[in-house]
Amino acid sequence: MFLKDGFTTTGSTPTSDLKMLEVPVRVLPLEIWIPASVISEEDHPMVTALRCAQIARAATIFRVDKILIYLDEMSKSSFRCQNLMRRHLRYLALPQYLRRRVFTRDASLKYVGVMPPLRARLTNMSLMPN
Repeated sequence: MFLKDGFTTTGSTPTSDLKMLEVPVRVLPLEIWIPASVISEEDHPMVTALRCAQIARAATIFRVDKILIYLDEMSKSSFRCQNLMRRHLRYLALPQYLRRRVFTRDASLKYVGVMPPLRARLTNMSLMPN
């Protein structure tokens, strides 16, 4: 039953405010550049996974279209960190039901269970691992 103020007797939400907010469409794609030194090989792998999850969550909230990871120093460890971060972000970008089929068991993905799931839409199917 509706009251004259727009409120129902069962809840306290106005019926006029039940419309969903429309998110404005971005004209230009949003890209962010992240240095590979954000994670390091000296950190515990669980800390590395959580850092990658924080980056992915922030990128999802701000609807980032592309994340680019660049090498800020030319070394083998920086290259390995870049590959590890790319693998973690690709893992998080996939829906949960596809992760086991796409990614094989790997020691670098040992702590992906601590990463929270994302509510992101998968628009680019080039996220498959190499």
